[in-house]
Amino acid sequence: VRGACARQITSEGSILVIAHRSALHRHQNNAHGCTKMYSHEVTVDIGQLLYYAAAALATYYALQFSSILLPTGGKQIKVDAALAEPPQPESKFDLLKHEKAKPDFSVVKCWDPSTLTYLGEVKADTKDSVEQKIRKCRAAQETWSKSTFAQRRQLMKTMLRFVVENQATIAKVAVRDSGKTVTDAIFGEALVTCEKLKYLAANGESVLRNEKRATGSLVWFTKNVWVEYRPLGVIGAIVPWNYPFHNVFNPVSAALMAGNGIVVKVSPYASWSAAGYFGSALKECLKAVGAPEDP
Repeated sequence: VRGACARQITSEGSILVIAHRSALHRHQNNAHGCTKMYSHEVTVDIGQLLYYAAAALATYYALQFSSILLPTGGKQIKVDAALAEPPQPESKFDLLKHEKAKPDFSVVKCWDPSTLTYLGEVKADTKDSVEQKIRKCRAAQETWSKSTFAQRRQLMKTMLRFVVENQATIAKVAVRDSGKTVTDAIFGEALVTCEKLKYLAANGESVLRNEKRATGSLVWFTKNVWVEYRPLGVIGAIVPWNYPFHNVFNPVSAALMAGNGIVVKVSPYASWSAAGYFGSALKECLKAVGAPEDP
């Protein structure tokens, strides 16, 4: 048909050939009418196309992981390695005896649920001690609420650097306190915490920045309207035992990035790590950026 355009697609192995034929010119030859066709072919190598797509995807994820596992900025901190080890000499916890004994609510007994290695004990909080900690947190939060976003970003980057540089120890402590596998501790706790800290450092300020609102057509020239995000104050977090590292660092990082203070109530089955290695790490991170140690 005059002026028509036909498309022909053929497949030759991994090569995709697309041929376009268009009736571009009609030429009369002698007494017989004939149509002269002009055509061109576009050849696409599907294998090569998939290769470049896979390479682009791999590059993207390599950049994402490198920004997590090779963090820039942040101050280096040191935490006492002895806090990651059970009391010496090591001993086994008598779980049967503990379950039959009269409860002692003044202390929390700690043990490794997978090996029954005794991890020591943590003094249990009372109503008065909890209220005292909340008062200390409120006083520290009043100072921290005036911190700049630059200081808060520095704290997130410092926490991220601590996790990256000490992930093996973090996993070991999480395994001892929860009985989980090392794989779960690395991927389910350390890696996801790194992603959270990276996100907060990169996006926390933009999420909390003042947002303009329309004033309407009558007063637009005399009024400015915006939504301003202010710290709430002291946040309370009650967290379970199954992810002893992530369940502490996750709410703490979000609260601190928003200028809040936070009091975390951990499970009695994850008290050893929170009161020891992880708690000390948080205090060192706060100290490194000049923040109050009790928010």
